[in-house]
Amino acid sequence: MTLSSLFYTFWHSLYRIFLTILNIRSYLFHPTLLFLELAYFCEELLSFFIFNPLRSKKISLPTYGTLPFFSMNKISPLLDISKDSTLLDLGSGKGKILLYYSLCYKCRCIGIESFSYFYRLSNMLSRLLFQHSRITWLNQDFFSYTPSSTCDIAFVSALDHTEHALRTLIHHYHDHVSTFVSLGAPLPSLDHFSVVSYKLPCSWGFSWIYIYHKKYV
Repeated sequence: MTLSSLFYTFWHSLYRIFLTILNIRSYLFHPTLLFLELAYFCEELLSFFIFNPLRSKKISLPTYGTLPFFSMNKISPLLDISKDSTLLDLGSGKGKILLYYSLCYKCRCIGIESFSYFYRLSNMLSRLLFQHSRITWLNQDFFSYTPSSTCDIAFVSALDHTEHALRTLIHHYHDHVSTFVSLGAPLPSLDHFSVVSYKLPCSWGFSWIYIYHKKYV
């Protein structure tokens, strides 16, 4: 192991401890979130041994980043979420965002993820936590999905896509979503939306979160 990789491992461990401390309030109010966090920790340990041989063979694997519970708790008052809300996660990964809102707000959620391993993991966790009646997981590309009705909020990890892909995404979902939440970068082509932004801790470090609300005339 090189010096740089040792430094990264040390820094990442300290940052994970920092995020855990920030999340304590969420664990106290919703103890199930602590179980969910432990489940993700165990999965990361197992996946390291499962996927590390693939990385050594230079097989491409998707990166995964998400919001800690602390940051979700910070932005939630701006999203006006209720049990009647419908949330859409475009690239839901391991399902952390939707599981949080399903557990804490009892709302309906739809997660779209093209990577089969993340899809199966999300599905399994939602069943373990008895949330499968509220959350629908779809194993497909989100450009091929069109909501059957209006979604209140859509989460997008903007760092994962080119500007052209983001423009295509916005064009596809513009008429079906009232609020977009972008992680890491602003979204293009949202002239009819008001925007607020906050710099908050994410799984990869501090980053900007952009919240776009549709303007109604």
